[in-house]
Amino acid sequence: MKLRIIGDVHGYYDAYIPIAQEANCSIQVGDMGFDYKPLEVLDPEKHKFIAGNHDNMDIYRREYHAVDNGSDFGITSVGGFNFFYVRGGFSIDWKLRQSTYLKTGLKSYWDNEELSMEKMYQCLLYYKQTKPDFVITHECPRSISKRVGDNEILRRFGYNPETFSTRTSELLEAMFQAHQPKRWIFGHHHRDWSDEINETHFTCLNELSYMDMEI
Repeated sequence: MKLRIIGDVHGYYDAYIPIAQEANCSIQVGDMGFDYKPLEVLDPEKHKFIAGNHDNMDIYRREYHAVDNGSDFGITSVGGFNFFYVRGGFSIDWKLRQSTYLKTGLKSYWDNEELSMEKMYQCLLYYKQTKPDFVITHECPRSISKRVGDNEILRRFGYNPETFSTRTSELLEAMFQAHQPKRWIFGHHHRDWSDEINETHFTCLNELSYMDMEI
C-alpha cells in the first residue's frame, strides 16, 4: 500500500487533490489553506493534514481531515503508519496578513498559529518519553532551518538571518537534540531538500512536492 507525504498546498486544491488520490493514503505537512470544503472528496480516514502557519485555526479542530481531530502534537497512525507530529509554525508575513484583515475583514492570520509555551513543554516531554522513529512537522529544527532557509526572504520581511529564530523551531531543535529519529519530514521552506544529519535523514518538501512510501 502506498502512503504519500505531500508538501505545502496553500489553497491549490485542484492540484493537491489528484496528487492525494493517486495514493492509498496521504499525509500533508501543513499550510493546506483556509477553506477545507474542497477536501470533502477525500476519505478523511485515509487522507490527513497537519496544520502549519497558513491554516484556518478557527475551524481546524473541527475538520475531519485534520490529524487526530486537530490535536497540537502526538503519535498517530495513517494507513497503519505510525509517526510523531507537531502542528504549527511562525509566519514571517504575519504583520501583512494582520493588516489585510484590519482593512478588508478577510481573516488569514491567527495568534495561535504556534503552540503556547505550555503546550511546547508538554510536547517536548512526550517526545522524550516516546522516542519516535518517524517525525512529520511543518517547521523544522532551528539548526536545520539554517541549512534550508532563504536568507533573502527573511531580510525582505525585516528579519536578520543571523539572529532569526522562532518558538516552534526552538522546540523542534530541543526535540532533535533529545532524540534523533530515523526520518524527519517537513515543509514550510518551499524547496526540495534532503540530508542526513547525525542519525536522522531530513527531507524538506516543496509546495505540492511529495514522497511515497510502501507500508
